[in-house]
Amino acid sequence: MFKLALSLVMCSALVGCSFFSGSDIFRNSQDDYQVAQTIEPLEVPSDLNNQTLGQLYPVASRDSILETKPFSVPKPEGIVAGNLSNVVAIKTDGQRQWLVVTERPSEIWPQVIQFLIQKSIPVDATNLTEGQIRTAIVNGAYYQISVETGLRPQSTDIFISQVKVEEVATDTEMALLESLRVHLDKVQISGDSLLAQTIGGEPKAKIVNDQLIRSRASIDRLIGSVDESIRLGNFRLYDKDLSRGIFYVDMPLDAQQKPGWFKRWFSLGDQQSAQSPHRLDQVLLAIEGDVEKLKKVPGYLLFVSSDQDGQEIRITDGYGRRLTPERSREMLNRLYQYLL
Repeated sequence: MFKLALSLVMCSALVGCSFFSGSDIFRNSQDDYQVAQTIEPLEVPSDLNNQTLGQLYPVASRDSILETKPFSVPKPEGIVAGNLSNVVAIKTDGQRQWLVVTERPSEIWPQVIQFLIQKSIPVDATNLTEGQIRTAIVNGAYYQISVETGLRPQSTDIFISQVKVEEVATDTEMALLESLRVHLDKVQISGDSLLAQTIGGEPKAKIVNDQLIRSRASIDRLIGSVDESIRLGNFRLYDKDLSRGIFYVDMPLDAQQKPGWFKRWFSLGDQQSAQSPHRLDQVLLAIEGDVEKLKKVPGYLLFVSSDQDGQEIRITDGYGRRLTPERSREMLNRLYQYLL
């Protein structure tokens, strides 16, 4: 009896499958395009505008395609921060002081708000687009706090300005900045604020055309940042002139190609401890043509200068000549990773 019932069920299932496969209820229409009929395009009266009926994805003709010359695929810009993790420091350029943190503004913003809450400083207004915080008046003054993207995308500059509205107010701007530094140095930054993803604006420095770094920071800040980046990036520093913003350097020690066994065996000294045979002033005079051209000038020259569009960092070889895009990008990328 059981076998008879099972047989009837299986027969019913097969009949059902054949019924649906031959009907229009679940008809397979994947090949319908092969027999589709071509229809005439929609005609729009001449007195009406037909721009909205144009091709959404027009295909360019062969004649409209520009001929391009062979090129080498550029390397992507480095987005890592080197060894600059968990850095919270107060910086100065001689005119004002600010806080530098090696985290994105979207990560720092909620921590600044939390800091103000802990200090019982009410927030009067915020502007996420501009990264601005204005506090309520406390002890005769209020604070204007600016959270901006630093020289690199993975860094944040925090500026605090105290605005006095009563004569009894005392100067507490630097004290608050130091207190914020201590707070950010202790907290564990766990993630971004979803509401603050776009704050901070563009980074204040950017590599341009593999040949230079353009920056909106002050010239004094940029020179100090380059000086520090050379040290943190493990460059070989031969000489420098901070007053002119010129640095005489060589490749980072960990980027130097290791010599073969034959060269190491017969080497008379430590290659990494070698120094340039020329001083910076001699190299510059030779470039300017004031003295006879020097022989065997190793290393590279970094120039930090200003123009009407801001500041820039350029790099040349020891003779003042432009580097190849690959070598220039390699050097500038390494320097950029450590800018603060």
